[in-house]
Amino acid sequence: MAESELKVLLLEDIDTDAELATRELRRSGLDCQTCRVQTEAQFRQALVSFEPDVVLADFSMPGFDGLSALRIARVLKPGTPFIFVSGTIGEDRAVESLREGATDYVLKTRLSRLPAAVTRAITERTERTARKQAEEALRLTQQAIESSINPIIITGDQKDGAPIVYVNPAFERITGYAHDEVLGRNCRFLQGDDRTQQDLRKVRLALDQGHEARALLRNYRKDGSLFWNELYVTPVRRPDSSAVTHFVGVLHDVTDMKHYQEQLERQANYDALTGLANRNLLRDRLDQAIAAADRYDRPAMVLFVDLDNFKLINDTLGHVIGDALLVEVARRLSDCVRLGDTVARVAGDEFVVVLSDQGDEERGHEAIAGLQRSLSEPCEIQGNEITVTASIGTAMYPHDATDPESLVRLADVAMHRAKEMGRNSYQFYREEMTARIRNRVALEGGLRRA
Repeated sequence: MAESELKVLLLEDIDTDAELATRELRRSGLDCQTCRVQTEAQFRQALVSFEPDVVLADFSMPGFDGLSALRIARVLKPGTPFIFVSGTIGEDRAVESLREGATDYVLKTRLSRLPAAVTRAITERTERTARKQAEEALRLTQQAIESSINPIIITGDQKDGAPIVYVNPAFERITGYAHDEVLGRNCRFLQGDDRTQQDLRKVRLALDQGHEARALLRNYRKDGSLFWNELYVTPVRRPDSSAVTHFVGVLHDVTDMKHYQEQLERQANYDALTGLANRNLLRDRLDQAIAAADRYDRPAMVLFVDLDNFKLINDTLGHVIGDALLVEVARRLSDCVRLGDTVARVAGDEFVVVLSDQGDEERGHEAIAGLQRSLSEPCEIQGNEITVTASIGTAMYPHDATDPESLVRLADVAMHRAKEMGRNSYQFYREEMTARIRNRVALEGGLRRA
């Protein structure tokens, strides 16, 4: 049987009537395969095994009436079109049969109507099935949207102001705004006064030009609290044209991920104990200071600060006191520098200070003297009054070195010279310091070989 062949189940006890009905269908051009039955048992079996596309049934037959057949068909094959073809059906019975679920009825004296009735019944069933499938798909889609953990917004076209026409329960839960509070409003209220975000331009272009876009936005809940929103927006077009009618926005709350990224970034760039910049961030700040020095022709200064006798404090008072002292030293150093300067912790009790726009050594002397005065002030930590001093070495850019690593290294050399000079002092780097260290290293090596 061809795939498009119509399967017709005939419930008819008169041979000539069955032949006439079949001939009328085929004469009209309908490609059909027929199966004729006469008893209830045959009818039940054919409904299951033959799986007809349409049932044509006589209304009155010996021992088995058409209404009984209709009721059986509605149970076993509820969607199958059922047409009465009878010469005895009256108007009252015809109305009763339609009320019972018959699709149509055709008098045997007017069999020319049968092909049209069958075609109409098949078409209506196809349309009904398609409509039911569409309604089911819409129901599933609606349920999926309602059940989504991600907020979903549907807005009107941009030329109408892109008013919100729908939000799902997840939107209400995450933003704190009820459905009725947002309908008709533009989504920009979610940004509050924070309108200078770079990715907002992506969203505006997508709405103006009718294309998809992804953006990371700072949004604000009804209570004013911030949440980071990864937004995906896509246009909805008319089926018969490219005209945009709506936009669908799917929001993803990435606040926790954003905070986690910030924590990772902070761990990578900041000292865990003091909150100062670490070696990694120090390198970046040195690069910035060198670039600024080149741009404005103003020297930069690098200070290497090492606390005097810090090990003694750790050994006598304990590491908890020692750590608290380092935090206090970090605070004092930070208080002594300007906003554009940098204080970093590079080792246990070693700090590096980057001072931009220092001009000359004279201004450097003033800055270092201020640091030493601040550090030498006594501090009380857990009932212990502690006075700390520091040895400081200084290197200048571009006079002493032109790269970050060399500046820090030479400042370290100068710091060790300050230690040798009796501690609680500072030294500017001089070339003879490096020569002196090299000579000492060579002497120590020679003594070991000797």
